[in-house]
Amino acid sequence: MDDGELIIEREIALQRPQVRADRAAVLALLTPDFVEVDRTGRAWDAESVATALAAQQGYVQPQATDFALARLAPGVCLLTYRDEATMHSSVWVRSEDGQWLLRFHQQTSRAS
Repeated sequence: MDDGELIIEREIALQRPQVRADRAAVLALLTPDFVEVDRTGRAWDAESVATALAAQQGYVQPQATDFALARLAPGVCLLTYRDEATMHSSVWVRSEDGQWLLRFHQQTSRAS
């Protein structure tokens, strides 16, 4: 599996209900300094995201499509994709031990 496929696989893992329900599994995919900007413009850190995801009830995994990966620098990739209501941008970085970790994620509501 190449880096692009691995990054997409890890991004999709973060959307799976069984991963989202497990704080440790979520945190294992995020950098300690992770930041997410949600559709409302609110910023979240790694701990806040992991806690919020674990508390979600009735989450239904969206169908993500149109994945595109761009290498920004050695060990840094931008992944973009969409689901029914949202555009997503994720910056993944390669850690010192070679793992791809999510450093930044932004959601933008799609025009209706």
